[in-house]
Amino acid sequence: MQPNKRMQPQLMRGPLGGRTTTLTSLMHWHRRALICVFAAWANPQAMAQSPSPERALPVAGTLIYNLLFLSGPPDSHGGGVGARFGGRLAVRVAPRTYVGMGVGSWAQAQTGRCAAPVECGTFADYWSEAIVYQVYAQHSPSTEFPAWVRLGAGIANTSTLAPAGSVIDVADRWRVAVTGGVGTDLPVSGHLFVTPSIDYTSLRGVAGRSQELRQAFALGLGVTFR
Repeated sequence: MQPNKRMQPQLMRGPLGGRTTTLTSLMHWHRRALICVFAAWANPQAMAQSPSPERALPVAGTLIYNLLFLSGPPDSHGGGVGARFGGRLAVRVAPRTYVGMGVGSWAQAQTGRCAAPVECGTFADYWSEAIVYQVYAQHSPSTEFPAWVRLGAGIANTSTLAPAGSVIDVADRWRVAVTGGVGTDLPVSGHLFVTPSIDYTSLRGVAGRSQELRQAFALGLGVTFR
């Protein structure tokens, strides 16, 4: 843990790192994305346009926008919802198998109790953020359908800020991260794909009552070039 930093225990940043996104708007975005995905699945001709393994590029890159469902600390009122970008870069090691690296971040804040109605939304009980670095393997089990499974492991750097009287405690930790996910690459044009995915990440070793981030489900919608 780093030394306490003297500052006012008032955390103004929102749980999206400076952006405010309501759960309603996130769900609306996700619903529209699912409609596009199902429309593509219903078009077998579009599936047939996917390049064969022989034509696939030796590398693949994906930029993902994740809708995150984060776990809350014990005795809290549940987790939170956030939205963050992530990225992956991989090398093709077999016709349907890629090995690569990925990076993404989470952030979560718990709104504090209000001393007066005018102060609601301006104070926080804690703020926790994690940057996750992982190495993963991704494999498509079938040649008929462009679905894949992905397993990975890596490390996460977490920063947790909690007001303690007139100061804010800042704790930096490194955690082991274990990840897994499923998804599909829907062809758009040539080597360009739209990639919906579902991922789960767990950070190991977080204390039972800690306010540090520990796990998250992510619904992602990405753009892949491979």
